[in-house]
Amino acid sequence: MKDTSPPILPLEVVRNGTPSRKDQLSEEEEVNLQLYGCQLIQDAGILLELPQTTIAHGQIIFHRFYMKKSMKEFCVRHVAMASLFISCKIQETHRSLFHYLQVFVDLIYPELYYISPDVVDLLKSHLIRTERYILVELGFTFYNIELPHQYILFVMHILEGHEDLTQTAWNYCNDALRSSVLSLSTKPQVIACGAVFMSAKDHTRALPENPPWWQLFNTTREDLEFVEKHLKEMYSRPKAVYKDVLRETSPSRVGLSDIENHINSNKKLKSTEEARESKRRAYEDQGNRNYYNAGSSSGYSSSSSSSYSVQRATTTSSRGGGHYYYQKDVSDHKRR
Repeated sequence: MKDTSPPILPLEVVRNGTPSRKDQLSEEEEVNLQLYGCQLIQDAGILLELPQTTIAHGQIIFHRFYMKKSMKEFCVRHVAMASLFISCKIQETHRSLFHYLQVFVDLIYPELYYISPDVVDLLKSHLIRTERYILVELGFTFYNIELPHQYILFVMHILEGHEDLTQTAWNYCNDALRSSVLSLSTKPQVIACGAVFMSAKDHTRALPENPPWWQLFNTTREDLEFVEKHLKEMYSRPKAVYKDVLRETSPSRVGLSDIENHINSNKKLKSTEEARESKRRAYEDQGNRNYYNAGSSSGYSSSSSSSYSVQRATTTSSRGGGHYYYQKDVSDHKRR
C-alpha cells in the first residue's frame, strides 16, 4: 500500500528554506509568528472543547502551509483559523460556524465590545477563502498525518510508566507541535521518545539503559537530546505576539481595513459605556454617603454608620458589576 503521509523534511529546509525566509522575513519574526499561530490554534481548540488530536492536526496543517506560502502573503491569524477548521472536518469534530468564529474573534480581537453581523460575514469570507488556498496548496496529503501522541501511550505501556509520567510526556508532545522544526523534520516516534525522556527527568524516574530503552523505537540518544534542546530553547523565548508583516498586495489585506474600522468604533463605544458606568457608580456612592450621613445625624454613632456603609457597598458591588467583572476575569484567565 502506498504511503500517503506527508514526508519528513530536511532540517535545513525547515529552518532556512521556507518561503517566508526567502521573502526577507527574519528567523526571529518567523519563529515568533509560528509560535503565535500554534498558540492561537491551541487556545481556540480548548475553548471549542476539541480533542487534542484535532488541535494537533490543525497545527501541523498550519506548519505545512507555510512551507508552501510566505507569511507576508497570508495572515497568520487567518491561516490558523482555517487550519483548525479543516482539522475539525478531517477529525469529524464539527462545531457551529458562528460559535467557531465567535471564539476566534474573542481571542484575536478581545477589545471588541460587540460583534456586528458585518464583521462575522467578513471573517466568514476570510475563513472560506483561506481554507480554499490551503486545500489547493496541500491537496489531501494531511489525511494520514501521524502524531507523536499515539506513540506516547505505546511507549509508556512498554516501559510500564505511571500516569503522572505519561501526562507530562503528553504535555511535552503538545508543546513540540508548536515548533516547525519538530513538527516537520522530526519523526513522531522520536518526538514521543524525547518527551518521555524529559518526563522521566522531571519525575526522577530511572528508565532501562542496558539495553537502552529508546533503541526499541529506532531512536538514538542524540535524537532525544535534540528534542530536549529544542523544547528548552522554545521555553526560554518570550511570549509570542502577533506582528503584522503582510504586504499591501497580500490577499489577506482584503477587508482588513473594514475590521480595523469596526474595532476602533467599538473602542470608542466601550470607553463611552465605561464612562457611563463610572458616572452611575459615582452618583450611587454620593447617594449612599448622603443617606448614611443623614442616619448619623439622627442618632447613629459615626463608627457604626461607617461599618454599615462598607458592608452595604460591598453587597451592592457583588450583586452589580462585581459579579460581571469576576466572570470576565475568569474567561480572560482561561484564554491565557
